This record gives sequence, structure tokens and C-alpha cells, in this order.
Amino acid sequence: MYKLLFLLSIGIISCQSSQEAKVIINPSNHLNSRVDSNSFAQLDSARITHLSLNIRIDFDSSIIKGVAAYNIKRNGATQIHFDIKDLEISRVFVNDPNDFRKIKEAKYEIIKGNEYGDDLIVTIDDYTSTVQIAYKTTSKSSALQWLRPQQTYGKKLPFLYTQGFAILTRTWIPIQDSPGIKITYNATVAAPRNMLPLMSANNPIKKNIKSSYTFVQSNPIPPYLIALAVGDISYQKLGNITGVYAEPGLLDAASEEFEEIDKMLTIAESIYGAYQWNKYDLFVLPPSFPYGGMENPQLSFITPTILAGDRSLTSLIAHELAHSWSSNLITNATWNDFWLNEGLTVYIERRIMKELKGGDDMVDPIIVLAYQDLLSAINVLTDDETSLKQNIGQSNPDDAMTDIAYEKGFFFLREIEKTVGIEKMDAFMKKFIQEFSFKSITTEDFIDYLYQELLIPENADVNI
Repeated sequence: MYKLLFLLSIGIISCQSSQEAKVIINPSNHLNSRVDSNSFAQLDSARITHLSLNIRIDFDSSIIKGVAAYNIKRNGATQIHFDIKDLEISRVFVNDPNDFRKIKEAKYEIIKGNEYGDDLIVTIDDYTSTVQIAYKTTSKSSALQWLRPQQTYGKKLPFLYTQGFAILTRTWIPIQDSPGIKITYNATVAAPRNMLPLMSANNPIKKNIKSSYTFVQSNPIPPYLIALAVGDISYQKLGNITGVYAEPGLLDAASEEFEEIDKMLTIAESIYGAYQWNKYDLFVLPPSFPYGGMENPQLSFITPTILAGDRSLTSLIAHELAHSWSSNLITNATWNDFWLNEGLTVYIERRIMKELKGGDDMVDPIIVLAYQDLLSAINVLTDDETSLKQNIGQSNPDDAMTDIAYEKGFFFLREIEKTVGIEKMDAFMKKFIQEFSFKSITTEDFIDYLYQELLIPENADVNI
């Protein structure tokens, strides 16, 4: 019953015998399952492929001002749609068809959307390959967290960090703000001379005289993972590709607390394949950071409350590291599929911790408590809310981010592991990650692949 309930909850009806296996995926329309109701971007008509960001950070006015320039791919479209919220758009340009070294002003309009943003529509033609948007943020740009000096550990300089998850990147960059799209980016950031900016990209390790910094993220990522922080920040190397950033007064404690990160990285690579992000750094933020961690590529944002002094809370680090193989490499195509991000990540996290600490995860108190938390969540949610595959419509995706995605997703994958054995599950997960790296997928995509590679008997008939 336990297994059957999990399978039915994500829309699978499975009937197997010794002679055949029939699989029905419900819903079966894979195209419609990719429609993102939380974004105005019409990705089938015109989409961005690369962002070049040039911005200046102004702490006096708490404003970011600059230009977001995009390479685009158009499929015969005459318009391209961007998500914006609480931004001031000053001018928009496209490349000049008569001279590709030049730009010309473009027509655009802003259509009022809903409480989660508006639709910025730019007119394009057969020759349009780039779009540049000059803009600035406002005091309402909710992805931007401007901290006064007294809100930091050092209490001398202000601090800024962004939190674009889930649909807030549109409040500090005009962008197609959907997890169904992945882009590369580079950025130039002008910051105050005595402060260091960092991004979810290749990062500097010390301040420079010019106070201008360049960043490159050469792997395609979803827009919610574009992250920025600026403050009095120092760096300490931990391993060959690992390190930690923090305010100077926290750096020694953070370095000691995260000493096991290289062991975790080695374990993860041995099970799931090579780490594909060049570097892996941890960044300890001020106490006002509202999450335990945020999996920004190459630079996981971490709460300072993890600095317990005895490494007792480092499973959080394993979780953020695990995102480097799950949601950062393979991302949910829409927020209805959020369990693919967190269920897979929790599974990989606990697989790492099992190898790191040893022991039998069947009696792991963390897993026992997680199951109790899951039951408590199920008791207060409706049947629709307890499905792994959600139908959130135009609701705020944050409302669907419950223990269902994290813990029910984990227990679903663990049930598969118990059915096929850990060796087959490890092999499947490694192959799955290789197959879908740097792609956005739906629940239906995962289930198709699961049956194709792991659960279908050889030579079985499959109806999907």
C-alpha cells in the first residue's frame, strides 16, 4: 500500500505481469505539462540564450542600475516577452540589421499582469539577434535585500544579497523568469571600493583597485539561480576546488565547520559522476538570510546559524552540494514539478551522508523524524496538495514548497531503491544525471525514463 500510494500520487497507474507491463502516464500530454503559468515568457516563439549584465550597485539609494543584454533565439516571432516586477524600464534596443555592430531603439510595451509581475513585450523582426534593456530597480524590488551595517557581523559596512528563488529574479533583472529555460551569463559589476561582489559564477577572491568585477557562468542555468552579493567579504581556500567566503570575523569558524566538504564532494562524484561546475564555494551570509541555504551554482549561500562549532549541522552542506547534481544540473521545467528539484536533492544528500558517516539509514533518526514530519504535513494538506506533481496554476510557487516536495519525493525514490537495490539505483541515478544534464524536465519525463531504464522488464510492451 505504501508503494502504491506513492506511485498513484504522481499520476502513474502500473500493471505488470510476467508477460507484459503496461504504463499509463497521467497527464500524458508532455507538451502541455511544460506550460509555465508563472511566467509571461512564450518560450516556443522566442527565448533568450545568453545574458550580458552590466550594472552598478548604489548603496546610498539602494538601487541597481544598468543594462541587461540578451542573445535571443526566435522561431519566426515578431515579439519577445520578458517578466518584470517593480522595475523601471528606460529604453530598449535591438541590433541594427544594416550594421550588426550597432543597435537601434526598439518598440516595447508593458502589459499589466498580476501580483507576481508584468509582461514586457519587445518588438523584433527577422534580423533581431540581440535585445538590450536599460533599467533600474526600485525600493519594491523584493529580490534585493539591502542590509544596514548594524545588521551584519562586522557592523561597519552595509551588505546586499539577492534571492531570486522562485520567481523573484524578475524584480532585479528583466528576464524570462521560468525554470523551463536555461541560459549562460556574464556580468560586469561596479561596487564600492571597499566591498567585494560575488555571483553564482566564477568569483574573485579579493578586492581590486578599480572596484569593477567581471563574472562568467559558462554552464546554462535557470534564471532563479542568477545570484549576487556585495559586502565586506573575505575568502579562505579549503581544497583544490573548494573554499569559503564570509565576513572577516566569521571566516575562521566557517573554515573549520566546513572541513568535510572535500570528503562530501569525493563521495558525490564517486556515486553520481564528475562535478561539472569548475569550483564549489560556500558563502556564509548575515543572520537575516531567510533560508538554511540556497544552491546558487558554484556559490552556495549558507546561513550562519550552521556554525555550531562541532559540524553537527553539516547535512545542510551536503544538501546544497547535492543540488550540483540534481536541480542545478537537472531542473524542474515548471514549478508544478518542484519535487524533482528537492526530492532528488534530499535523496542525494542522505546518500552522501550515509557514506560519510557510515551506518544503516534504515534506522537513521533523521530519516525517522523526516517520515514523521511528512505524515504531519499530509494530515493538514488536501489530497491535491499531497501529490508530487502539483497543479499550482498562477499561485505563488512558494506556497507549494512543503515537505511533500522534499520528504515525499525522497521517500518515493527510496522506495524505488528498496525495490531494485542500492547498486541498481546508484547506476540509474548516475545515468539519469548524465542523460539530462543542463536540461529542464517534467515529472512525466522522469517517469518515462524511470520505466525505460529501471522498472520495465526486458522485452515488455509499454503503452504511454
